[in-house]
Amino acid sequence: MNNYLKYDSFVDGVYIHSKSIGDDTLQVKLSAKFCRDADCKFPDENTPIVGVLPELRSNHYYADMKLVREIIRAGMNVVFLPHSFSGEQLNGCCGLIVPDGSFLIPDNFYTDNHKAKNLLHSDNFAYVQCVARAMERNLPILAINKGGLLVAGLCGLQICRSINEFVTPLHHYRTDDGGHLVNIKKDTPLFEALNRRESVRVNSRHTNVLASVRRQREHLSEVMGIPEQDVKLPLDIYAEANDGVPEAWGLADKKILCVQWNPELMSAEGGIFDYFSKLLSL
Repeated sequence: MNNYLKYDSFVDGVYIHSKSIGDDTLQVKLSAKFCRDADCKFPDENTPIVGVLPELRSNHYYADMKLVREIIRAGMNVVFLPHSFSGEQLNGCCGLIVPDGSFLIPDNFYTDNHKAKNLLHSDNFAYVQCVARAMERNLPILAINKGGLLVAGLCGLQICRSINEFVTPLHHYRTDDGGHLVNIKKDTPLFEALNRRESVRVNSRHTNVLASVRRQREHLSEVMGIPEQDVKLPLDIYAEANDGVPEAWGLADKKILCVQWNPELMSAEGGIFDYFSKLLSL
């Protein structure tokens, strides 16, 4: 079975369709069979709704079946947000999930921003606007892989275009389900979400990485005109790989959690979606 849902297509009991409510809003209809097969409760009017940005390719919207399954299994319902984003589509949403995708990260978020060409582009405009609006509304945000880098950039952190900026023996991009260990810092939301585990093996499919904490401090010190030791990063680093590459970050009081792996592919390793579902009711 194809792992992706195509806009206006019916796949394994899931149908994404457009529904006019002022602005067009992509919505999802789930069959009882889909929920039964996914071992999850069929959503009702009391189920918290999360907005999800689907991928837009060749004028068709796509959403990952496994991502949808994990969202529903964790007790949430889904509204897909169209890329003709105006902000109103977030009305009624209790949170936002920014999945991985093929969208472009604005060039000025990178460490080599002197090469900046594309700040806002048709491929990233909806993502940038949607995350910014969600932050304004203090909605909980779960951002996955490239989505996490976008959130970091919007918060003022810098991104490296290549993993080669780190001296690393690890393979951070693999097409199989193999990966590497991630070391999780205690007293972080991620530590609680992953059942207080200090390390976990994750899949790894990213080539861009968050710049090191040292490099972030140097950059922010220059921008803010203050000594490096006085710099407070806008997001806290929650986890790193053994080579020092940041693998998760966020901000507890803003209910932001970003991870550099695909948790929908490894739900047995911990309950990130269950944790995020609980945030929606806090």
